[in-house]
Amino acid sequence: MGVFGTNGTGKTNTLELFAEEAVAAGKNLVFVNGKGDQEAEDDLYTLAKNNGYDFLLWSPSSKRHNFNYSLFQNKSAEYVTAMIMEIERYANAEATQSDSLHYKEITKRVVQLIVSTFIDANLPIDFGQLYAQSSQTGITNIVANNKKLSPVEKERQNAEIISMWKNKEIQTQWNLARNTFKLMANLDPNNDRLSWKNGRTLEDVIQSKRKTILLFNLDILGNPIDNARVARMFITDLKQNVRTVKNTGRQLMALFDEFGSFATMDMATLLEQGRSFGVNVVLSMQTISNLTNISREFASRILGNCNTRIIHRVMEDEGSE
Repeated sequence: MGVFGTNGTGKTNTLELFAEEAVAAGKNLVFVNGKGDQEAEDDLYTLAKNNGYDFLLWSPSSKRHNFNYSLFQNKSAEYVTAMIMEIERYANAEATQSDSLHYKEITKRVVQLIVSTFIDANLPIDFGQLYAQSSQTGITNIVANNKKLSPVEKERQNAEIISMWKNKEIQTQWNLARNTFKLMANLDPNNDRLSWKNGRTLEDVIQSKRKTILLFNLDILGNPIDNARVARMFITDLKQNVRTVKNTGRQLMALFDEFGSFATMDMATLLEQGRSFGVNVVLSMQTISNLTNISREFASRILGNCNTRIIHRVMEDEGSE
């Protein structure tokens, strides 16, 4: 379902009505709020408290923050790589943009190498650790200290790392990947928001016997880039966990306010597959151009799966079509 309208036309209030209906029906609820406003946080906290739901909040600043989001715990190298690639929207490269696809593949190869090296050595994967130990020297040291590897395997892996590092294109993308790790680590300076240790995975929340409202209250206006990264990673994580929802026997309502601020291709897949697994998705955005800015194909996929649309006031011709 899609909810469209400019600021101040009631999109958030509309989503909160869907939240109330979901709780009345006994569904778990996820609300990703791109505006990060206190009113929505208060409303959902009260909704949870009045209906016997657990209230989990991920927020960069709120005192109610109590959800330490563990993105990578017990995940495969392929899963972690997909999550990291989505941070910078590498997955959105158009098929016709050969340069974008070229650099995407280089970056994916680098990230896969770094992540696989960490996992093989049983090292915790969080952004602080990824940044601190993912230089060429750091990765070769991890390989050298991995007791599971034979001398021949260590030599082979380090030869591959050195060979990759000598390639200027790969070196550039390697440094860009490390910069992303650094930016995400800076978003979690106290290691209590995106931590591998002592965190909870989305899978844990979905499988819990407790009914839960999980709110991501993101300050995308104040810190648009970093908070949008968190939202995109969550969407990718939810897409990967749709089967888990079905196995619980309890449906999940997922509401995304100001989706245009963190739009990602994985949402199209989530819309296409989620319904059959018990995931009901409602998106709110200001205009259709929020979608076409990624690509017209993406906009078509999103709108094609929004069988019901609620239109508040819009201010442009394209948005009112």
